[in-house]
Amino acid sequence: ELDTQTGDLLFGTDSNETLVSEKQEEKTTKSDKEIPNYLGQLSEQAMYDQTMRALTDTNPLLTKALYTQHAPDHDTTPTAEPVFGTSLAGLMSVHSVLENQMELVSSRHKIASRLVTETLRQQYSLQEHFTVLRSVFFMESGNLAQRFYTYLFKEIEAGTWKNSLSLSAQLQVCVEEFYPGFGNNFLVLIQKGAERTDDVHRAIPAISLAYRVDWPVSTIISQDTIDCYNKVFRFLLYLKYASSTLANLHFSDLSTSSNVLRTRRLQVLKLWMYHSTNTLHSYFMSQVLHSFSAHLEQSILLADSTDNIIQAHVKFLDEVKIHCLQDKKTHVETYIMKLLRLCSSLSVHWRKEADNSLSDSDIQTLEEHYLSSYRGLVHCLDVITAEGEKDSFLCELWSEISHSVPDPYYAENI
Repeated sequence: ELDTQTGDLLFGTDSNETLVSEKQEEKTTKSDKEIPNYLGQLSEQAMYDQTMRALTDTNPLLTKALYTQHAPDHDTTPTAEPVFGTSLAGLMSVHSVLENQMELVSSRHKIASRLVTETLRQQYSLQEHFTVLRSVFFMESGNLAQRFYTYLFKEIEAGTWKNSLSLSAQLQVCVEEFYPGFGNNFLVLIQKGAERTDDVHRAIPAISLAYRVDWPVSTIISQDTIDCYNKVFRFLLYLKYASSTLANLHFSDLSTSSNVLRTRRLQVLKLWMYHSTNTLHSYFMSQVLHSFSAHLEQSILLADSTDNIIQAHVKFLDEVKIHCLQDKKTHVETYIMKLLRLCSSLSVHWRKEADNSLSDSDIQTLEEHYLSSYRGLVHCLDVITAEGEKDSFLCELWSEISHSVPDPYYAENI
């Protein structure tokens, strides 16, 4: 630039003053234009920071990556240049990046989930684990379950059932015969402080099974799910014990009885109990457990993520608990348990009659208890399946139980 004196010599004093004035106006105009740009830059930076902070809770790893890739560096970025170009263009570009990244993450997550699910099925035998659990806890494998619970009942009646090592060894042998490689996963646990008794009904609440699995199967078959299995398992033990007790009462055992009428009454009572017990057994084992188990297998085969498998498994256990009346205490369960316990009472009376030590009042009391319990169960089912509750899952049981109520006076008409 020319200095003032040189300008005066070349253009004159007036021309030089005009030139200086124009330069000052140009600087002022340029400064005025830079202020909005700078303020816009600060506003865009604040919006960017606010958006990125809001994303931190959603996906901190993705947010960190975005900060690393797109956060402006004030040391290297010229202050005259806008961070994102225009006021909303930068924010829109962030949303676009996030949408693209989330779609990519979602697609990769689905692929990884399918791979993990397939690995659990193929390498960790997840489907087989579920099959073994149902075969033991829900007694779907008849021969396996029968061998174990028969041994268990004998040990309880002999008063030697509190040896958990012996029970565990027997269970492992039974499982290993039908499902090689899975036997060592099971243990029989006896509740600490359980009373010494030879009464099966009093011993069952103190018995539970443990199932040990390693990671990653343990993320699906957790201790909470095993607790649910045990609740149903103990309920089924009551059913199995009632059925096996009645099956072991033979008419030939009463051949030594001297009272034909009492013998006849005991035989008729056994048939009534056998009918009610078999009805309950068929309902819970076939209509409940079998149907839900088939649905679980289908859900696991169609599952494409571990979350879907866990949800299907938990839903299966919840439904089984509800349909087996183990989710809460109900009058229906109370009357069912009364009927099952009466089978043990009949066994005691059966042995007394074989020794000719049973009285008429003993058998009459047992008959009255059975009739009261059966009719109480029917009444509860009548109430549950009344108008407004026709969709109750107990409708099937009600239809089978309510049409075969014993005649309260049948004993007098023999």
